[in-house]
Amino acid sequence: MNLDELSSARITPLLTEKGFKGRGKTFRRVSGGIEQLVKIQKGQRSTQGKFCINLYAHPLIEGYPGLPDLPLRAGDHWLCQRLAPAGLEDKWWWIDKLYQSDAEQIIVLFSDDLDAWLSETESLKQFSNGWYRQVFNLDNTAKQLGLLPARLAYLHAVVYAAQGHTETAMKIAGTALENTGPKSTTLRAWIKAFQKDLNDT
Repeated sequence: MNLDELSSARITPLLTEKGFKGRGKTFRRVSGGIEQLVKIQKGQRSTQGKFCINLYAHPLIEGYPGLPDLPLRAGDHWLCQRLAPAGLEDKWWWIDKLYQSDAEQIIVLFSDDLDAWLSETESLKQFSNGWYRQVFNLDNTAKQLGLLPARLAYLHAVVYAAQGHTETAMKIAGTALENTGPKSTTLRAWIKAFQKDLNDT
């Protein structure tokens, strides 16, 4: 079995059932104001002939400092993770030679691990509600969602602001600022501009 056969026979139907739309190797869905994306990426150089599976998500919000304009393009999504078996941060499979065990491993990942990761971004409200749990272990959560802690905190602040929770947004923006390093000049500028905008409204 190869990647194309697995994709047409198993992956595409499974993702379609979950509400994703796509063609080729990229599938998207919008869930509660957040765009989620599954992308099968073919390797280059040392990973030539192999593929991996990347997950992306980003709130469909614009107009805040640093956030991408809509519609989102490839590379715009702030939240990202590579789909891999437990205990691994990275996994590549052969494009033209997938064993039955490989195929079953991939389907399990699409059935269970995909849902677990995307559950953090099922909606703007769900993402916001997660903040109170995440703040106690911000470093670990940021790693799971593919962001630096300060950037994740800022994204939470933006989502709260977009939902009209200005006071909470300001508090989280302060947390974001506290977590920025001295070299994070661009992010610090975004956060300070965000705070100023909220104060002025």
